[in-house]
Amino acid sequence: MVKVAVCDTDENYLRKEKRLVDQYMRVHGYQYCIESPASEVDLMIIGDAYRIIFVTACQGVHVDETKINAMQNIIKGDAMWDKRIVRCMDDFMQRFIEKTSKLQFAFVEGNKKIYPSDIVYIESCLHRVIFHIKNVSKTYSMYQKLDRIEEILCMYGFCRIHKSFLVNMRYVESIQRYSARLTDEISIQKELSVSQSKYNKVQEEYAKYYDI
Repeated sequence: MVKVAVCDTDENYLRKEKRLVDQYMRVHGYQYCIESPASEVDLMIIGDAYRIIFVTACQGVHVDETKINAMQNIIKGDAMWDKRIVRCMDDFMQRFIEKTSKLQFAFVEGNKKIYPSDIVYIESCLHRVIFHIKNVSKTYSMYQKLDRIEEILCMYGFCRIHKSFLVNMRYVESIQRYSARLTDEISIQKELSVSQSKYNKVQEEYAKYYDI
């Protein structure tokens, strides 16, 4: 059970934020409850006149921002604010579910434990699969079929967009004709090819992921 508190000085945004949390939890099948902001909670969403602050494991609304674990500040009015909330929820739920447990992979470069939420995409090249990790300049590779990696990661929001690409949907900004544009926070490759045969399915998965 995930305990979430939502408070905002703007009643209109308060309703929107609660609705987004409710939709997200229901779509993903998570058990949750909306608690009073004064309660001890797992996740708090604080809104003021111009921004939304995601705070983890906090009690009470009157907090010193220099002393809290703020996941992200989202500017209200941003055209992508609702999708940014979804990504914050993704990040929080991945951390909440995984806690200290990561997935271990036997890479050519050595064994490594990684949070699935930190994997941006995986590509297949010459009998190897290459992992591209958020905020990591180097890549990691292993001799394995991408089909097998897809089986492992499909439950974490990954989508096979091409015979050579498996992408984490939380890093997909948009799906255009036969390409997936990655979010601006990603410094590596900005676009990945979407195969013609998978295009409609990928669009459906994208819409389902963001509940649009």
